[in-house]
Amino acid sequence: MQFTERLKDETMDRWIVLISCSVRLAFLSGCMKSNSVILDDVVDTLQTTYGLVAWGFAIQSGLAYMFSPVTRLLMNIFSARQLSVTGGALIGIGYIYLGLRVRSVWQFFLSEFVIGTGFGLSSIPGYVTLHSHFPVNFPVMLSFTSLFNYVGVAVFPLIMQRLKATYGLELGLLLFGAITWNNILCGVCLRQVGRSRPAPTKRTAVTSSEKEDIPEMELKDIVSETTNIGKRQINNTKCLCLSIFYHKTFTILLGIELFAFYIFMSWALFLVSLGKTMGLNEGEAVLLSTAGGIGGLLGKLSAVFMFKYGKVNAYTCCVIPLVTNGLSMLGCTLVHNVYGLSILAFFSGLSQGVNSSGVSGTIPSTICSHHFSEAIAISYFVDGVAMQLGGFFSGFLHDVLGSTIYIYRLDAGLCFLILPLVFLWACTDDRVHQCQPEIFPRKSDP
Repeated sequence: MQFTERLKDETMDRWIVLISCSVRLAFLSGCMKSNSVILDDVVDTLQTTYGLVAWGFAIQSGLAYMFSPVTRLLMNIFSARQLSVTGGALIGIGYIYLGLRVRSVWQFFLSEFVIGTGFGLSSIPGYVTLHSHFPVNFPVMLSFTSLFNYVGVAVFPLIMQRLKATYGLELGLLLFGAITWNNILCGVCLRQVGRSRPAPTKRTAVTSSEKEDIPEMELKDIVSETTNIGKRQINNTKCLCLSIFYHKTFTILLGIELFAFYIFMSWALFLVSLGKTMGLNEGEAVLLSTAGGIGGLLGKLSAVFMFKYGKVNAYTCCVIPLVTNGLSMLGCTLVHNVYGLSILAFFSGLSQGVNSSGVSGTIPSTICSHHFSEAIAISYFVDGVAMQLGGFFSGFLHDVLGSTIYIYRLDAGLCFLILPLVFLWACTDDRVHQCQPEIFPRKSDP
């Protein structure tokens, strides 16, 4: 009876964690995409350049990933729940500060730094907790949660645009910050595997028959795990970058992610601006984000079924999506009709959804268990660097050339430039090299 109740509790915990991670990802991508709605307003308010403002918004998104190595070390001291709750609080504080106090560029950068740090504190804890609850079906579950990236892309820009139109930029940002405090609840919902339960009310002692139900090997594993916790924490920083040298496929996928996240950041941040450049009004331009978000949602959903039926490879998750995205982004610079641009934005989001889920879901299967946490932290850090470059360089290109059209043409070209790296992945042995635990100690789960 106790075993059945415990199984039900653990099953409930799994789904609570899954929903929590999904909602957090919706906020992460949604907040990033919402910045495109206020990009022109912030430039006009601060009387500065697109390069600086785009870089500031990229700091918000980039820190969500670049902060991961620091977060990974903090998880040795604080729980996943504590870090996520703190991060959720910082996100709301950053947006409220942006609406109430920002009158200069340095204040703008400070607010974006606070928001990015908040997302950074909650990213890795959610990822690792999800992996601990779904160790076998992790690629499928990761692809499922990634669906909500594009739910945020589709919904949050509309919320930001509505708040700005109704209450003005400053009060709209304050209310948006209050909405983002729902990330605190997402942090509260992070529950560890095998967390302590309330003691039974009827019996306080374990009977001999219950002792026999516990496998002897499991008891030995628990004792061994407890004994080695101190050793693992001492070695936490020794092999942070070894996954790059010992896992070739992971290194190649890291390079693909670098380009893909650059393109995604540039696409997301300047899509509304592109719509205005092509002659659309603000309301029509915001709809391009919704079309791209719906496409990305379907792309993520497609990736879930591709993982489920074993159809993910270099061609299905990279070659086809990259070519489609390159042609779609190039077409966006030639079409002036809202319907045509919406269709192209849809296919661009669709292809990026398949590509990002395919690559992100493949990475865990290319890393041995001893390097998993470190490799994920490195992957997140590289993603953050790519987003920084995507925001800063795209904004700089806008200032120099004076049009968003050139940004999208460059992104289209990058889609085709990645293909040699993809073909290299297709020719690489996918077998995981298992490192010796006594040389590379496995990290304990938070």
